[in-house]
Amino acid sequence: MLEDEVAAVGAARRAWVPGVVAEVAGWRRVEQALTRAGAGSRLLAGVSGVISDLRRVLARADQGAITVAVGGKPGTGKSTLVRAIAGLGPAALPSVAGVRLALRAGPRRAATVVPRTFADLRATHLRPRHLLLGLPDIPTSAADLRTWRYPEPGDQDYLACAHPSLLADLRAIRSSSVELLDRQGGPLLVDDPRTAATIAAEAPHAVREVVVERERVPIALWDLPGTGAVAVSTDLHVVDDLAADVVLQVVRGHWCDADTRAAVVLREAGAPVVVVVNGGDVVPRGVDPATTLHADVRDREAVAADIVTPLLRDLANTLPIADAELLAAARVGARPVLTGLAEHAVDPPAG
Repeated sequence: MLEDEVAAVGAARRAWVPGVVAEVAGWRRVEQALTRAGAGSRLLAGVSGVISDLRRVLARADQGAITVAVGGKPGTGKSTLVRAIAGLGPAALPSVAGVRLALRAGPRRAATVVPRTFADLRATHLRPRHLLLGLPDIPTSAADLRTWRYPEPGDQDYLACAHPSLLADLRAIRSSSVELLDRQGGPLLVDDPRTAATIAAEAPHAVREVVVERERVPIALWDLPGTGAVAVSTDLHVVDDLAADVVLQVVRGHWCDADTRAAVVLREAGAPVVVVVNGGDVVPRGVDPATTLHADVRDREAVAADIVTPLLRDLANTLPIADAELLAAARVGARPVLTGLAEHAVDPPAG
């Protein structure tokens, strides 16, 4: 019964895709026509905003399957929970520290390493660390990064550093990222997830994500890197462009400052965050008991009964409403832009 309800959510989403794709294409034609007509930047920005809103709707619809992301501070059992939900072992679904991993349906079993471009690496990893360390300059290219000098242990600048772990990160990024950066974001397809994990582990900062595909995946999953250990700003890349229906924040032991920072990061995904208490019955202080689940993540039967079943039942009921509201909000947001089209003799998109 529950499987049928989950399948119905996916089918309804896939049915939306052609219509939303047509809407996006229509607004792109409007954008081109306004550009030719010399429209002002404010109107063009409004059109761009409408396209972005519709693309968010499309990202949800195009994924079809319900998508669950699992995150939290390091060492709480995130990857163990992901494998328990998927019913897979470490060989089929390996984890790599610092790299997010996706499990989704595909035509055959394969894995893809998606590298970052240098611009992406600079924005997500270099810039936040340079700002926190007060370093005045940032490498401007991969070639620049190759020869960049960061303070070493024993240097005066190193001894005065408040975050030596961030300096260690920067030196690791410099020494390990070059080969993957040379691919300029081009994906690397391999047959074995373990091979993908090995490649990613050699240069985790230069990898945007690892995608594992299998023929039958009823629930799409994200295994997110640990967050909250140092600062929010260094971890926001973890939820960049993350199309998830719900985020599970795994907590083990007492709630601490790192859990709070992790929660801030995970909320940036724009999806509801549900706390999963690993191996305990006590709800952490400050956490809503109504949005808390409990299970020992090593016990697959407990995970199925106490996490997966109630979570999917709730999502099967709430996601169709949330999807419809998101599409309606995107269309309502387009109304002010429509009024500006007539001034430039540009027809609104069909429909």
